[in-house]
Amino acid sequence: FDITAIWRDGGLTGELLVKRIVEGMPQHLRPGGTFCLVTLGLDTEAGPFEERARVWLKDKSNEFDVVFASTNERTPQEVLKELCERNEKLGIEGAKRIEEAFNKAGVKKLPYGALVMRRHARSAEQEPWTLRTALSEETKGTDFEATFVLHQRLLDQTFREELVDLKLQLAPRLQVRVTYVVHEGALLPVEHIFETDKPFIARGRMDGWMVPLIARFAGGRSPKEIYNQAQIDRELPDGFEFVDFMDLVTRLLERGFLTRVHT
Repeated sequence: FDITAIWRDGGLTGELLVKRIVEGMPQHLRPGGTFCLVTLGLDTEAGPFEERARVWLKDKSNEFDVVFASTNERTPQEVLKELCERNEKLGIEGAKRIEEAFNKAGVKKLPYGALVMRRHARSAEQEPWTLRTALSEETKGTDFEATFVLHQRLLDQTFREELVDLKLQLAPRLQVRVTYVVHEGALLPVEHIFETDKPFIARGRMDGWMVPLIARFAGGRSPKEIYNQAQIDRELPDGFEFVDFMDLVTRLLERGFLTRVHT
């Protein structure tokens, strides 16, 4: 029984074919092109799967943005147990060989998901971007493309200057979970968690004073309008400047908590 047949992707750890494909991608993917592979990845002591995949690009690694969106992740022990249950021919010796290979590679977790790489369309130097995120049932293939485009636009100074006057709104799938505790006989909110499953699963904690500020985007308003009105209403803490607010808006857009109003 050939133990390499256990893995569709080849090799004792299961990523031999994936590694070879990624290594050869710079010779085949044009600038502006996008590569997608659904696979089991390995988070090892050398780094998370998406960062290791970037290393496989070698001297072309800075030409790519990399997003790995996973659906789940398991420990080496969980994967070995599943392999043994699925493949009776594997046996104790086969399982031991794979376990030794995992240990030698320093495997910590095995996430499964979509590895998506986009080659920069322009030759000008830009900081390569690497992201680990989580797929949801609402995630579509077009969400990857939109995420790459948004990230690229947010790097553009002209767009960032235009953003202050763009109409933004709360994302349709945004949820806010508030935790209350009893303090001196009264219920007080102590934690505000923003969540969404579109374009990907995202979760973030917001300070309490930020929530009414972000809520002003309901219906569609520009960051400049909201900041100016919040100043008039004295809703901003001391030292919170407009540049700080725009940094917050950028993060909310990137996480999918805010979206543009399209007219």
